[in-house]
Amino acid sequence: MNSLPRGATKQQAAELILIAHQRHRGGCLCGWSELGKSLPGHQAAMLREAGLLPDEPEAARK
Repeated sequence: MNSLPRGATKQQAAELILIAHQRHRGGCLCGWSELGKSLPGHQAAMLREAGLLPDEPEAARK
């Protein structure tokens, strides 16, 4: 994720991602909104994309 400050620790990066991806009017502050999809799942995907969570097994994604 290229919006993280250079030199941020993993904890700081995770906090910034979670702050930027809070529930807001039925979706997320970043504008994400998918019917039937959970915000925590979206947050986990953003943390994973930033390299802060390990990849989940294929079976867990279904």
